[in-house]
Amino acid sequence: SKKHGLKLSELVSLNKLKKPYSLYKGQKLKVSSSDLLADNGKKTVPVKKTKEVQSVVPVAGREEIVTTDAMTSASIVKTNKVEIVKGRSKKVKSIDWMWPCKGRVIANFSSANKGIDISGSRGQSVNAAAAGQVVYSGNALRGYGNLVIINHNNEFLSAYAHNDMLLVKEGDKVKKGQVIAKMGSTDTDSVKLHFEIRYKGNSVNPRNYLP
Repeated sequence: SKKHGLKLSELVSLNKLKKPYSLYKGQKLKVSSSDLLADNGKKTVPVKKTKEVQSVVPVAGREEIVTTDAMTSASIVKTNKVEIVKGRSKKVKSIDWMWPCKGRVIANFSSANKGIDISGSRGQSVNAAAAGQVVYSGNALRGYGNLVIINHNNEFLSAYAHNDMLLVKEGDKVKKGQVIAKMGSTDTDSVKLHFEIRYKGNSVNPRNYLP
């Protein structure tokens, strides 16, 4: 962990090691968290801030609550309800996309910023932009805070960073509009959602997919 600039806790989290953390000869260990968001060893570029301010995100406000089984995980808030936010959607490459939260876009996609940043209030709902399966839910990726990553049809990934609370766990199947987290400021200096879409491992501009 020292050789690769990681804290012991980060190495444990990246490799999902269990106490007493026994290792065996020849065991392969992940020493970089960048492969959580990129394929083929492509490294994630840290998010940089920009002062550019855009218009308010056009999402609907009505929510429906459906009772499901309780979710359990050490790093995830336990709940027995799933909220579904309904709003406008746009079909791109056979996937129905919607905005992941209400708010104002404060940073656009660029070579330095691999997604968009949307400002909001602490505890505000963050919803899945499209249906899929949760492939990551945790805080091992430095610079992203409490992060959720969803796989859509094995070609698209969407990522939701800086949350205060995570409401889904790895392996969960989620619906479009399902509330998956609560907005916060983990690993950043203001309350916001950093949202990314990746296509076959490459960062793409989320605005080209959102309605």
